[in-house]
Order: sequence, then C-alpha cells, then structure tokens
Amino acid sequence: MKTVLVKKFRWALLHGYGLPVFVSVALHCTMLALLMVSWSQSAQQKITPPLHIKASLVEAPRPESKRPVDDGAARRAAEEKARKAKAVAEKRRKQELARKKKEAERQKQLALKREQEAKEKAREEAEQKRKEKERLAQLEARRKKEQAELREQLAREQAAREKEQRQAEQAEKDASEVSYYSALLVNRMKAHWNRPPSARNSMEAVIEIRLSPFGDLQGFIIIKGSGNEAFDRSVIQAIKLGTPIVELKQLDRRIYEKNFRRFTFKFSPEDLVR
Repeated sequence: MKTVLVKKFRWALLHGYGLPVFVSVALHCTMLALLMVSWSQSAQQKITPPLHIKASLVEAPRPESKRPVDDGAARRAAEEKARKAKAVAEKRRKQELARKKKEAERQKQLALKREQEAKEKAREEAEQKRKEKERLAQLEARRKKEQAELREQLAREQAAREKEQRQAEQAEKDASEVSYYSALLVNRMKAHWNRPPSARNSMEAVIEIRLSPFGDLQGFIIIKGSGNEAFDRSVIQAIKLGTPIVELKQLDRRIYEKNFRRFTFKFSPEDLVR
C-alpha cells in the first residue's frame, strides 16, 4: 500500500499535481493531529465509545496529461533567440565601429583642415612679412638713392660754386695780367714815341699789332688813322722801337692766345698840346 502511494505521489509530481497533493496531505495531517489532540483530552475527561465512520476510497479523476515539450523546438527557439540577440549585438557593434570610424575620419578631416588653415595662415604671414620687408627695402633703397642724388646734387653745386669761384679768381687773375701786360705794351710804345710838331690833343690812332709768344712784332694794321700822317708814322715808329716785348714769354699761353696774339690799342697821348 505504501509503495502504491509513493508511486502515485511521484506521478502527481511529474504531471503537475504536486501542489494539490501536498495541500491535501497537509490538510489530512492537520486533521489527524487535531483528532489526536482532541482524543487525548477526551480520554482524560470522559471516555466515550468510538464512533464508527464509514469511509470509502474515491479515486480522483486523472488530469488530462500534457503533451511533452519538444526539446528540439525549444532548443531551436533558444538558438534562434540567441542568434537574433547575437545579430543585434553584432549590428550594434558594427554600428558603433562605423560611428567611431566616422568620428575618427571627421576628427582626421578636422585636424587636416586645421593644419591646412595653420599652413595657409603661416604662408600668408610669411608673404605679408616678405612684402613688408620688400617694401621697407624699397623705401630704404629709395632713401639711399635720394640721399645719393642729394649728395651728388650738393657735390655738383659745390663743384659748380668752386668752379665759378676758380673761374672768377682766374678771370680776376687773367684780367689783372691782361691789364698789366696791356699797360706794359702801351707804356713801352709811349716810351719810344717821338711826338711830331703837328701832334694835337684830339688826335687818336687805333692800331692792331701781331706779336709772337716771345714778344716779337710780326705785323701791324692801322685800323683807324688820326688824320695826321706824321702822327700815324710816329706811332708806327714807336711800335717798332718798343718791340720785342720779352716779358710776354712769362705770360700764360692761354692768356697770350686770347689777348696778345692780336693786340689792339688806342694811341692818344694826354700830354699833347691842344
């Protein structure tokens, strides 16, 4: 009997009746305990004859057995679920990798752009510095050129002033020498002049004489006569007697060529009788 109950209990557990069986057994045990406690108390107080209870065994209807679960389908379902979960995870992983790759590419492009901008800025700054340096060099060159031109102009002006000064000094010196030698020639002619009795104060003769660099007389021309033949002859005689003028050898050739190769003078003595 005990073996049968155990088998039935196992069968109930296997077919999902564990909880009802457990509850039923618990109720029976509780009732049995209560009965035993009640009987013990009654035995101490009053002994009553036992009651006869008719009991009959009622077999509970067997529950409809469930179809056993197909382990292969569950496994396949679990595998499909795991596959889908893995696919979702792989998709997310790929999306994350793509996002990271895209972000890395964006950062790379941003870095390249910044580098290009930095290079462009550096190039522009270098170009600006080059232009500024070139501008300053041009200004410096222009300043130096202007200073050089100014120095040249000042030098030319100074040279011109010095030249004018030398020319003025030379002209003054030449005029002094011309005046000296002209007076020497005139005085030399006057010193050898023999005044004729017919000479008068109003008489004047203009004579051009040609002299060599050594003061020798090479010729003469009466440009304007006095109107008195004796006076003109006396003037020609004085010229012949007064030459050569040896002092002309000391005269600068330039002054000689300009003033004494052909020398013209007016012969008009101031001490003549009217």
